[in-house]
Amino acid sequence: MNLHRLPPDIRSLHWIPRHLLDTVMQSDDAGRVHDAWHAWEHGAARPLLLRGTPVPVC
Repeated sequence: MNLHRLPPDIRSLHWIPRHLLDTVMQSDDAGRVHDAWHAWEHGAARPLLLRGTPVPVC
């Protein structure tokens, strides 16, 4: 039973090690993933990003 169907515009899905993100993703997308991972590891909320750049939240 497939509980999670891919949207029609996604043809495949691949799991890769985190250290290879920069080799398979565009730099701004990889940066978002790295920032989110860092926030998750340190118990912080996901960062607010503006065009891939972290924005301070007051």
